[in-house]
Amino acid sequence: MIVPIIGQRSSAMIQSSLAAMRAGGAFLPIDSRLPDGRIEAIVSDSKGATPIDTENGKLTPEFTDIRASREADTAYLIYTSGTTGIPNGVAVGHRPVINLLEDMEKRAPLEMGSRCMWWTAVNFDLSIYEVFSSILFGHSLHIPPDEVHMNPEKLFEWIHENQIDSAYLPPFMLDPLKRWLDGHQDFPLKRLLVGVEPIQEELLVSLAKKVAGLQIINGYGPTEATVCTTFYEVDPGFTGTRRTPIGQPITGNRCYVLDQHLNLMPRGTIGELYIAGEGLAHGYWQRPELNEQKFLPDPFHQSPDRELMYKTGDLVRLSDQDQLEFIGRADSQIKLRGQRIEPAEIEQTMAGHPQVHRCLASVEKLAGQDELVCYYTSALAIDKEALYAHASSLLPFQLVPKRFHHFTDFPTTPNGKVDFDKLTEMAAEAALDHPSREIIAAVGPVEEHLLSLWTERFGTDQISTKDSFFQLGGNSLDSMELTVQICKDFDL
Repeated sequence: MIVPIIGQRSSAMIQSSLAAMRAGGAFLPIDSRLPDGRIEAIVSDSKGATPIDTENGKLTPEFTDIRASREADTAYLIYTSGTTGIPNGVAVGHRPVINLLEDMEKRAPLEMGSRCMWWTAVNFDLSIYEVFSSILFGHSLHIPPDEVHMNPEKLFEWIHENQIDSAYLPPFMLDPLKRWLDGHQDFPLKRLLVGVEPIQEELLVSLAKKVAGLQIINGYGPTEATVCTTFYEVDPGFTGTRRTPIGQPITGNRCYVLDQHLNLMPRGTIGELYIAGEGLAHGYWQRPELNEQKFLPDPFHQSPDRELMYKTGDLVRLSDQDQLEFIGRADSQIKLRGQRIEPAEIEQTMAGHPQVHRCLASVEKLAGQDELVCYYTSALAIDKEALYAHASSLLPFQLVPKRFHHFTDFPTTPNGKVDFDKLTEMAAEAALDHPSREIIAAVGPVEEHLLSLWTERFGTDQISTKDSFFQLGGNSLDSMELTVQICKDFDL
């Protein structure tokens, strides 16, 4: 029996989860802050018991009957967004969780009685690591208050005051932590798990150097492979600039880099990541067709049992040092004027600018056409000409963003991931509120005619004679068409 448990980070949520498993069932954590319709859809789809509401004290009347119906060793069910708009439940067994936690404890052991933090939302699978890596190994678990939870400086002060030894921190808090540590000493952390999104390794190295004895581990893994599939241990002695590798499979896991025909890719060549082994989930809850698409027979492992591998949709490559490097999503590729573009390549290049902390690349409508844009974070806004010059010096023309949106920090979801909908909304609002810039008018009939052609092309009269054609959104096709028009108009 599946036992839905509604609430937020609390001791009641943990007690209810343990009770569900002790009774032979599987717990389904649901964040009470979700819209009512979303909660109802998840509860209905799970076909579980009447939910336990940890905030209003309501218990399920069927709870005493759970023992009679075990669900194939399932420990928990977590719902993820589905591509069809319908959430998909992922059923995970007990053994994969134990496998993950034992690997972490051997890799970065803590003394008995250490103090651990629970930061993520209950319906985010990283919470499984945060909670059970604490209570299963004799440590105490501490929950930051709501008023400090999303405030980096207040959270760091809370970690310091409560002498937290082990924590997960989302990517958007790592730059603020680096700055905060410049003015503080004796930070207590001994083990820090990071991940969820690509992070520059030099940032993690700087954190490791600032906190004596801190072991930083970059984790990667989809919900379908139990929180973390691979770990990469950050070396404080690393010098250079790159995205942090996602590392190597944890104990019991296997990772394959394959092409579209399921052939192994040579070292250094980009392919799709497939995961097999101990960490694999049971599959999608009541989604047999989706299971057939995503959980495929493993052709590389000889076993009397029919072993499966999970098709992640993530593009990776294996480095010469046997470390997996995350490239991007196979389905996040942008097709622009017939060319396939991987946003990760643009993001990596822009993150190499000395003042840029983080970067995301996407597509916006400029002058009625799809064009590449860059969202970036930095302490202060960077001159757009300088950003354009940086990109142009390292990327082919078709990969150079035509517009740059500055943020001090990216907006995030309750799980710490970038809220892309909010990001684009804020960028659009900022563009509307941007103060008027100096417009240098055309002088003479030639400039006036050229300006009229640009105005017609770009759909705006806010064009200065000093503007860059390409930064306004022009592309090679536009330039050819305008050249033909100019030659015709001026009889050249």
